[in-house]
Amino acid sequence: MGQETSHILLAIILLCWIPNALANRVICSEEEARSAEAAVAAVNSWDELYQQFKRYSHCDDGAIAEGFSESISLLLAEQWAEVQLMSRTLIQQPVFQKFLIEHIDETIPALRLECIVKNVPDT
Repeated sequence: MGQETSHILLAIILLCWIPNALANRVICSEEEARSAEAAVAAVNSWDELYQQFKRYSHCDDGAIAEGFSESISLLLAEQWAEVQLMSRTLIQQPVFQKFLIEHIDETIPALRLECIVKNVPDT
C-alpha cells in the first residue's frame, strides 16, 4: 500500500469517526453554562454537589470547573464527617470519584488544603 493510499484510508477513518465522537459528547449551551456557574458556586452539601455533577458535569470547564473545585474543597474542609454518607454513592459511581479527585487542584487555597489534610484520618 502506497503512502497516498494510506493517507486516503486515514482520512476516511477520521471522517467516519469524528461525527460519532462528537455525537456522543453533550454540548453545554450558554444558558446551561450560566446556570451551572451559579449553581456549582452555591453548593452546600455532598448531595447537592452530586446533583449538580449529574446536571452540569458536561459543562466542566473554565469558571464552572473552578466553581466545582471550590465547592468540593469547601465540603472536604468543612463537612468531612458527611464523606462517609457519600461513600455509598462514591463506591457506585467511579466517574464521580474521578471527578472529585480531578477537582482537588491548584485553584484550592493552601490553608484549605492543609485543613483537608488534617481531616483525613491516619491509616
